[in-house]
Amino acid sequence: MSATAQAAQQASGVWSIDKVHSRVNYAIQHNSASTAYGSFRDVDATLEYGDDGVKVTGSVKVDSIDLNDEQQKGHVLSPEFFDAERHPTVDFESTAVRFEDGEAVVDGTLTIRGESKPVTVRGKIGQPFENPYGGQNIALTLSTTIDRTQYGLDWQMNLPSGDPVLGKEVKVDVELELVKA
Repeated sequence: MSATAQAAQQASGVWSIDKVHSRVNYAIQHNSASTAYGSFRDVDATLEYGDDGVKVTGSVKVDSIDLNDEQQKGHVLSPEFFDAERHPTVDFESTAVRFEDGEAVVDGTLTIRGESKPVTVRGKIGQPFENPYGGQNIALTLSTTIDRTQYGLDWQMNLPSGDPVLGKEVKVDVELELVKA
């Protein structure tokens, strides 16, 4: 039995998120000089190993964005950015999961502001391990970079130099700990 097949057998079943130990982080160029970081605190996800392969689904509640600035948060939740009232979540659903050179490659559909686009995320699905309470956990870390304007996140302002305040590319890092259901 291959190492990948053995890992899949050990991970067989449905894994649900441990919300306390999971987060979705992002980074975007700001003022053409630095990187602005943020995160979403309210994350939901499942990982399922079944006879038909591996499936990953997840979502974040947009209003759980952590920016450390309430005025900026209000602007980001407004129709100029996420339009959180009409689009309260960002959602992901895998269409294929494969393993290449020890790395998980997850193809799927990412939906932001009602715009669904194909995306590929890469990372690692860890080995199951026993937690201190007798249950089993597994770690999932995935990363990708998206163009925010493809999802209707078009807000922009220029600096006096003419450079944009915000970059188009957003690096997204997903760090999840899941518990065997």
